[in-house]
Amino acid sequence: MSLEKALDDEMKKPGFGTANCHLSFKERPHISKSKVDMADGATYINIGESAKVRYSATSIKYIAAVNMTYDLLLSVYDVDTKDLFAMRVLKPVPDVFKALEKHVSEINRNKYKRFEARLIGMQNKQDYSILMPIFKILGKYNVPVVEVDLFGDQIRHIALEALLGVSFNVLLLDRIYRPGELNNQMTQEQLEAQLMKSAAPQVKK
Repeated sequence: MSLEKALDDEMKKPGFGTANCHLSFKERPHISKSKVDMADGATYINIGESAKVRYSATSIKYIAAVNMTYDLLLSVYDVDTKDLFAMRVLKPVPDVFKALEKHVSEINRNKYKRFEARLIGMQNKQDYSILMPIFKILGKYNVPVVEVDLFGDQIRHIALEALLGVSFNVLLLDRIYRPGELNNQMTQEQLEAQLMKSAAPQVKK
């Protein structure tokens, strides 16, 4: 079972992209950041980064992305091997999905594959053309979508678990957030300016 048909129906409705679109088979649970970080249990990815983990008793258990606003977190999970791949992207620049296609093409060799893809992120009224190349790759390799959480006006903190492939809302302060605490106050232009500044070479004084 997957959500492609439900998502396709949502995308055809007037106003798609102006409010949160959340499609899933169950509510996303919360998890405290201290639990995610326990015994070096997580690897955190920033915009433009990706990570892979195959779960075992000694492996990292979570791939996490915090302070998400206009960026998109995309994950692909192989239920049988417990391979988890995740990437954080902001714009569909050339080759941005090369790592995604390489990953799904490699694990696609498994004859009895059982994949799960998740799409989480972005803000209201944002250009969502970045979704099209993702759908093309997922469709090419028959990767079903099992969770969609797109748009909205809040900051997201997400952890993906490699044991079962599920997603969690990360509680950064190990408590439930207060009303309005996650409201996003940053514009996309401010985020992009911040990224450009952090990527610029630093001159030591």
